[in-house]
Amino acid sequence: MNQIIRFSGKVFILIGLLLGVLSQLTAADSLITVGIYQNPPKIFLNEEGQPEGIFVEVLEEIARLENWQLKFIAGTWNECMHNLENGKIDLLPDIAYNHKRAQLFFLSTVPVTESWSQVYTRPDLELTNLADLKEKNIALVEGSVQKPTFIQLMNGFGYPFREVYASSFPEAFNEVKIGVADATLANHFFGESQYQQYGLVKTPIILDPVHLHFAVKKKEKKWIIESIDKHLTTWKQTQNSFYYKTMVKYLQSSSHTGDPHSHRIYLVMITLMLLTALLIFLFFRNRLNRQTKKLRETNKKLQYEEQKFRKYIEHAPYGVFVANENGKYIDVNKTACDITGYSKEDIIGKKITDLIAEEGKEPAMGHFNRVVSEGKSSIAVPYLTRSGEKRIWNVTASKITDRSYIGFVEDITDEEHTRNRLHLMNRIIDQSINELYLFDTAGLHFTEVNKAAVQNTGYTAWELKKMTPLDLKKNISPEQFHGLIQPLLKKEKKIIRIETQHFRKDGTIYEAQVYLQLLENEQEHEKLFSAVVVDVTDWKKSEEELEQIKERLEREVEEKTLELNVRIAELEDFREATIERELRMEELKQEIERLQHEKK
Repeated sequence: MNQIIRFSGKVFILIGLLLGVLSQLTAADSLITVGIYQNPPKIFLNEEGQPEGIFVEVLEEIARLENWQLKFIAGTWNECMHNLENGKIDLLPDIAYNHKRAQLFFLSTVPVTESWSQVYTRPDLELTNLADLKEKNIALVEGSVQKPTFIQLMNGFGYPFREVYASSFPEAFNEVKIGVADATLANHFFGESQYQQYGLVKTPIILDPVHLHFAVKKKEKKWIIESIDKHLTTWKQTQNSFYYKTMVKYLQSSSHTGDPHSHRIYLVMITLMLLTALLIFLFFRNRLNRQTKKLRETNKKLQYEEQKFRKYIEHAPYGVFVANENGKYIDVNKTACDITGYSKEDIIGKKITDLIAEEGKEPAMGHFNRVVSEGKSSIAVPYLTRSGEKRIWNVTASKITDRSYIGFVEDITDEEHTRNRLHLMNRIIDQSINELYLFDTAGLHFTEVNKAAVQNTGYTAWELKKMTPLDLKKNISPEQFHGLIQPLLKKEKKIIRIETQHFRKDGTIYEAQVYLQLLENEQEHEKLFSAVVVDVTDWKKSEEELEQIKERLEREVEEKTLELNVRIAELEDFREATIERELRMEELKQEIERLQHEKK
């Protein structure tokens, strides 16, 4: 009996230990670390450092119902994103959907609310459209969904701007307030509740409507998102639920710091949302039976549209290639066959790289991987026709479904060769040692200049394109220059050579020979003057030096000639004296011989 009691005691002790361990594991599993940053009224720390906001109250109510323990970890938005990605927090509220985030995180299927971005500025600036933001200083929050969207939009319209760094929306608003930035953009929740506190005004520039979600890191604690979705679904289908009460509470609260009538607008919006949801529910319930019939009709229409679409694709001027997730072709159109020289049956089943030239295989696979991961991509790549000819095609591809991808292909071989030839010609022109200019016939403004022109004149290309030939030839009047080019305009001459002087930016002068021609583009009805300028300063200098050497040599030759003539005269005198002496000697000799003969 005692043994049984002792055994039972050990069993109870073991059970107690197991329950203790289980309770610790349960408690540990129910602790959820949550990122929080300043973005009122959606999520923020109040003046006492306590979490508040729409997302906070929604999450705290779900935590109460699920017996979770929440631990909030504060940081900037960018720090919260890094913490979620690195596993330092379990959950991040108030995250807008984009493709990159969907690759990294599980986002709640049911969004908590919707938002959009709005531009805010100082009262002294009047900004009404995106073009007004051109060349302005714009404060963008690092890591925010607004930043890449705004940059892409401005680049797409060709509006340059200067980015001012900000780590949070309050910091961005303050940068505008103190004049470091001209404008900023933020989600309308934060902007509506804060812009007047910073002395800013909201502009009519609105962009990027988004849904806002909770997020967890992929492969980790997806059950959190599933529980959140469950409660949000129930709340959104229930009138006067905790969710709607929270939304009304914060929208009314935020409106006190906004426009005086904005709280009415938000109340109307919430009421309309509730009524719309109810009407939609009733409407679709009543139409449920009728939808079956309409679905059949829709299917027939879809089949018809599909056939029509296939006809469009089949007769499209572009090659159309459809590939599966393994990179194998599953369908092509007639133009694709014409481009490659293969039949449809030959192409289907081939891999993407089977048609690509060796040097293009790696870029082609990189292009396909981008389509798979990002949804679209474009590339120019060399391919081989059935005959083995290497040509170039331009591919723009998009994801159709998770298992199929479509590529639109255009053969750009001829265009590419033309482009390469033009590029080569431009390089030759730019590397010419002579200055080359093009200028219009109306205002005589330079339209194109080469590198030699920039280097020799000292002006930048941008500065030269604001000038005319007369700005370089300051010793020629406009009337004289117009007189010089008249024979070209009247087609009396094809080319004119001018000897002139050019003035550099630093004030120095160089001698120039200018060869002027008139170029005509009959198709564009355009006329341009071309000027080839040869810097002959060194040549002129050499010519002057040669002339001086010539003159010096001529003087020396003249002096030497005079000296030689004197010497010749002296020699002539000497020669005559010598001859006379020899004659005298001969006479004396004959006289002596005669006298000797007489003595005999």
